[in-house]
Amino acid sequence: MVRIYICEDNQQHLTEIKRHVSYFMSFSKWHMQLAAASVFPEDILNQLVVDEEPNIYLFDVDLKDTSPMNGFQLGQKVREKDPNGYLIYLTSHLELSYLSFQYHVKAIDYIEKNGPGDWRTRLTDCLKAVEKQLTTDQNNREKQVIELFTFSGLTNFFVDELIAFEAIPDHKLILYSHNEKTTILQKTLDQLERELPQAFFRPHRSFLINCDRIDRIETNFSTVYMQNQLAIPVAHRKRKVLREKKGTA
Repeated sequence: MVRIYICEDNQQHLTEIKRHVSYFMSFSKWHMQLAAASVFPEDILNQLVVDEEPNIYLFDVDLKDTSPMNGFQLGQKVREKDPNGYLIYLTSHLELSYLSFQYHVKAIDYIEKNGPGDWRTRLTDCLKAVEKQLTTDQNNREKQVIELFTFSGLTNFFVDELIAFEAIPDHKLILYSHNEKTTILQKTLDQLERELPQAFFRPHRSFLINCDRIDRIETNFSTVYMQNQLAIPVAHRKRKVLREKKGTA
């Protein structure tokens, strides 16, 4: 579920925004809920729920008709509790947008209510962009991840994006992914072979490859070429195993 919070000090504008958001929610493939909508920023803070579910915030910048707090200060307070929420400003004061850098609110857009074009169209486009990012984030969470030590410390890698590992001197490994090479520490090919899925295969004592990332194989199975065009030798005794693994036995 995606929760949406709206704060706008003009009651008429608040009603219009709620109406448009409700219309968008009715067509969204995501389960969305209007968690709070108020002219008072204090109401938003009192009703704020932060957990593993994402939040979207639609705030006005100028809230002086109902509170001494402005929209950036509200955003700042929200960010203390929810650093990953999606914050959008709808405002008649686009010239104040530079203040967001002072408050460190990390807004994803500023929509001018009285500017050229319809603010509803801008808001719809922005909410669609949030939906797209939510889908990407969800897919990434569902991907299998492996933690490996690099020179930068403990680093997460998506398993399906790994192409190959190569053993090098000094008990290190080289991890190959698309257009990248990363030095891996404190891990051996034997350990990785046990930890990684069956798609990973040891064609040679110095290499561990992801068979889902093979581009082509020599007809005699002496060499495999990965998607990054890395050529990897196949030991004689491993060629039959590779044929069977690729279904060409």
